[in-house]
This record gives sequence, structure tokens and C-alpha cells, in this order.
Amino acid sequence: MMARDFQGSRWYVVTVHYPTGFMAKRAWERAERKLLGGKDDGVGVTRLAPNNLAPNPIRTGAPPDKHPVTVVTRDLERAQAAERLLRDGEAWEPVPDFADALIARRARVIAQHEGETGTLIIRRPDKRGAFLDGRGVVREQPPGRG
Repeated sequence: MMARDFQGSRWYVVTVHYPTGFMAKRAWERAERKLLGGKDDGVGVTRLAPNNLAPNPIRTGAPPDKHPVTVVTRDLERAQAAERLLRDGEAWEPVPDFADALIARRARVIAQHEGETGTLIIRRPDKRGAFLDGRGVVREQPPGRG
């Protein structure tokens, strides 16, 4: 787990990877089911495509051919729960720029949906994680890519 300060808040980033997209999808589903909801702590669970498939890959710190699952939250207890929920994946230390991009994305999503109730879940086909650029913008894969 990595702790970072961003826009006056302490954020926690949990990163693991899996050998297959199916395993990453199952881990993402499990983590989002258990972590989302309840108090508003900005928790976000993201499944990404292997970095070697990205058109302009950013350095993440993960092996380029693995399937990352990340959790970003402002709540230490939720970050610790994420570590427990994702312990079947292999943990890795994200590079600081990648962690900041994940946090920036989460902060932007929270700001865009401020005052709304419910949970925002973005689903992608089983073998299609998204890409994250250095500004925290998620890019979808072109059709036919895994």
C-alpha cells in the first residue's frame, strides 16, 4: 500500500496484478462488492489492461504483461480491507506518477458526481481492461483487444 497526499487529503493506493484478465475481473468484482457503499471515503476499484497493450504506455511499476487491479481511497481501514480482499493477487509498488494519476482520476470522478446518491460502476467486457494515462484519464481499448 502506498500513501500519498493530494489536494489536502491523504490517499491510499493498493495495487495488485493477476496473470489473466479473468482473474483480474473476478478480483475487481469481489473488491467492489465488499468495498463500495457505506460512508463516503472516495473508494474506487479499477481493473486495467496490461500495460504492454497500451498505445502510449505510462510507467506503472507492474510487469507489462500482467492485469492490474487498483484500489484508491481516503480511508486507511478500507485500504487495509482492500489488501485482504486482493491478497490472491501479487502486490507491486506503483511508481509515484502512476499512483498520482489514479488518485487524480478518483478525485475527478468524486467531484463530477458530488451530491449524487448510489454507486458508480463502470463495467467492461471480460477481457477488456482500460488504460490510464499520466493525467488520470482512462482510455478504453479499441474493439478486439484483450
